[in-house]
Amino acid sequence: MAAFARRRARSRHYWDEHLALQAGPELLARWPETEPLRDDLWRAGITLRAGDVPWTLDALEVAAEGVRRVAGRCGGDARALFDGLVLILESRTEPWWAPLWRLWNRKPASVRFGAYQNRGKIHLRAGNVNLAVVVHEMGHYLDEKHHLSRAYRRRLRAAGLRLQTNRFEDMAEALANYVLGRPLDPVRQAYLEGLRWPGSRPPGEAV
Repeated sequence: MAAFARRRARSRHYWDEHLALQAGPELLARWPETEPLRDDLWRAGITLRAGDVPWTLDALEVAAEGVRRVAGRCGGDARALFDGLVLILESRTEPWWAPLWRLWNRKPASVRFGAYQNRGKIHLRAGNVNLAVVVHEMGHYLDEKHHLSRAYRRRLRAAGLRLQTNRFEDMAEALANYVLGRPLDPVRQAYLEGLRWPGSRPPGEAV
């Protein structure tokens, strides 16, 4: 047990060292008071990276709150849900497939991405880091990791409902609504409530 505790503490120490290299002056100046936020993110298995923008206290708070909200609504085990996820803060978020996305969804060239998720990485545009955006992109990550949106699309079609944009966007937005307590139709609500999330407790199990 003692050896395990030492390894655990050491890995947390390395995680903190890495984050300190990604942090801006304001975050470093208030480092001690961010301990609960850092602990939540570390326990979830999430890595924070600075693209060309250092991490701020505000962005750290939003990321940690997103983890707490999603885990609280989807089973309680943040590491089972998020282990391996990377959050990257950037001044410009433009995936290589953006032109194809605009063409497919009939969007004008002026439409820009405030954030996007791809292969386990969520790219967040500085100045656009808010809880709704972060939880929406976490929805994309969970969909990609656990292959949720195909069955979701079938459920909606069987109920005679149309997808908003596509199954990926519809699923991510529905999850954000579900997690944040925003209005959601009964079909989408029932689908999300019926999911057995990784690490979730069996129905009726005492907390």
